[in-house]
Amino acid sequence: MNEGRGAAGPTAQLTTAVSAYAVIARLLGEEFLLTLRHRDRRWHMLPGGLIHSGETVCGGLRARLREVLGAEVGDLAFHTAIEDEPQPEGNHINLVFDTSLVGADDVEVASRSQLWDAVWIRWDDIEATDLYPPLVRRRLPVGTLRDEAWWPPELSSAPNDGED
Repeated sequence: MNEGRGAAGPTAQLTTAVSAYAVIARLLGEEFLLTLRHRDRRWHMLPGGLIHSGETVCGGLRARLREVLGAEVGDLAFHTAIEDEPQPEGNHINLVFDTSLVGADDVEVASRSQLWDAVWIRWDDIEATDLYPPLVRRRLPVGTLRDEAWWPPELSSAPNDGED
């Protein structure tokens, strides 16, 4: 019986961390994307975070958005998966979903975190923004939010997407 990947020695336990992030956009004359900007380092990330053991991806994403933004979101539509460079301790997979804030387009959003500020950036400025994960800039829809639908409707989450 072959135990592990090779016969040379013991096999290390590798882990895979899964994070989920939300593309939350709005139209107020111009088009904007909601990001979280690190207060000390000035780089941005999409709102979201690690999915905890026992959570569904959609339920975990909704929980992270409530924790950090105090915001509720509508249906989640899967957009893309981005794998970070493999590390010796394990892999990290980033799942990106499209959604919208529940309520009006001009709803005020403030970060509840001491590390992050909630910042709306102009859609046209995304290319020049230091955004994590880095590959997300290339995977965001090109053009304008006014174009036809960004994501196929069959990828939208069901109303009960396991957020319990």
